[in-house]
Amino acid sequence: LPRLAYVFDPFMQRLGLHGKSFMPFLISLSCNIPGVFATRVMDSWRQRLITVVLTPIIPCLAIWAVVTFTGTVFFGAKTPLVVVVLLIVIVLHLILTSFLLRRIVVKGEHTGLIMDMPPYHKPNIKTIWGYAWTNGKAFLKRGFTIIALVSFIVWLFSYFPDGNIETSFLASTGKFLNPIGPLMGFD
Repeated sequence: LPRLAYVFDPFMQRLGLHGKSFMPFLISLSCNIPGVFATRVMDSWRQRLITVVLTPIIPCLAIWAVVTFTGTVFFGAKTPLVVVVLLIVIVLHLILTSFLLRRIVVKGEHTGLIMDMPPYHKPNIKTIWGYAWTNGKAFLKRGFTIIALVSFIVWLFSYFPDGNIETSFLASTGKFLNPIGPLMGFD
């Protein structure tokens, strides 16, 4: 990761940041909340503040799922063009917001990138296994519990009141929401 910060430092300099800001941006592609938390490695308060403000501009996977779905519904075959235009707008938004923050809101001296490069070494299988085991247990404890609970609730609503999915609570909810479908192009 320090090598990525070093490689992307020239690009991040154009935004008025140094290479350490690349990692919060990269993490924000999956979710913005850990991306904001990742700014704690920043050296200066000014760099951290600019990175925290810019990080939520990066679209996460959930936003891309919504963009893909709604783009397909509303734009059809032109969805790839809409996505490319959206990417261009996001990059321009990042550049403009960074410029305004550096010039108007958070004035100050720009600090350069100073980092230690750790040596390459072979990964330790015991350490990797321990890390994977700990995170796997945490997922099973928290994530799987929520997934199983929601799956059970969906099954419950699809089974009751009489065991027929056509007359279930889930079907009644779907019939209630049916007028919204044609607005999005669904039957």
